[in-house]
Amino acid sequence: SLVSTSNGEVASSIASTSFLFSPELSSVTFAGADLSDSSPDVDLPSVAGASADLVLDFAEDVTLADSTKTVSVHEVGGTEVFSTPISSASLSNDKATISIEKSNFIEGESYYVLVEDGGLKKSSSELTGVTNDLAFPGISDTGAFTFTVPDVTPPVVTSIGQGAASSTGTDGASRNGDTIDFDVLF
Repeated sequence: SLVSTSNGEVASSIASTSFLFSPELSSVTFAGADLSDSSPDVDLPSVAGASADLVLDFAEDVTLADSTKTVSVHEVGGTEVFSTPISSASLSNDKATISIEKSNFIEGESYYVLVEDGGLKKSSSELTGVTNDLAFPGISDTGAFTFTVPDVTPPVVTSIGQGAASSTGTDGASRNGDTIDFDVLF
């Protein structure tokens, strides 16, 4: 800051200043698909195993700040399909990985990711005078990280039943050119 002296000269006064930085989110991926793209398809049936990983990738190392904060996934329209405390995330340097059961998701539906403010913070600083107490501000925009689980499973026939029949035979038997309707349920 600048201060004026008694003789009108301007002098500089530098006080001890600390800067606050929150961790910067680089990308969000789910089952290997980058959710930073415009609502990508996430082909969950092709992901091996019963669960898929949601990965928050930061520009710097992060650590737990508040274990009560949550990560959640919602169906577009608002229904929450998954929620877990951020403390259940596997933290490894600059990544927070959350394993989510694939059974939470329905093919053909779209989803978005939310992260509560304050769950993570920078784990260390490389700059002198930088305080790491400022937590990650979270993800609160429902349009920021969205994805769709495409409908890739072929339908399965559950039953076939004879519907209306129109036979031309005098004995009730169908003949060439007759129409037989079948009811097929999936």
